Amino acid sequence: MDTSQGIALSGSKEGDNVNLEFVTSLVNRTVTLIGTSIAIFTFVLFFLYPRYASAEIDPSLFQITLVVIVLTIFSFAFSGFYFYGILGAREEERRKKLLRRGNQLFLLGLIFAISMPALILLTVGLELVSAIAMILFIVFVFEIVRQIREMPWLNEI
Repeated sequence: MDTSQGIALSGSKEGDNVNLEFVTSLVNRTVTLIGTSIAIFTFVLFFLYPRYASAEIDPSLFQITLVVIVLTIFSFAFSGFYFYGILGAREEERRKKLLRRGNQLFLLGLIFAISMPALILLTVGLELVSAIAMILFIVFVFEIVRQIREMPWLNEI
């Protein structure tokens, strides 16, 4: 059992060191978050694009918001790709490398996703609520940094 990543990479089959349930849960989690991010992207386009086209909202802020949503989607997508790759990897070191990359991209996607409420609220002109969301986003990022420092298996991220 490997605890350097904070998880068990050992399975029940002889010669198979991958916990299939764990890897499947990682892939399922990323697919769910990709779907949620695509729904948010669609919602933002559907409701805010007409306001963007008529110059009712800040065009730069609208485009930055869309870029962050796209970065979120693809961070989660690549994360899921690396998690899925664990199933086909034969060497334990390769599995650890794929898990580490998947975790890094998942964390990046999570950071982007948590920034979306503040950006969307600011785009529609709700400055006070956006400021609260941005403060909570900053607290979240500081908490991630604190967790990385306190957990040895996250130090490789």
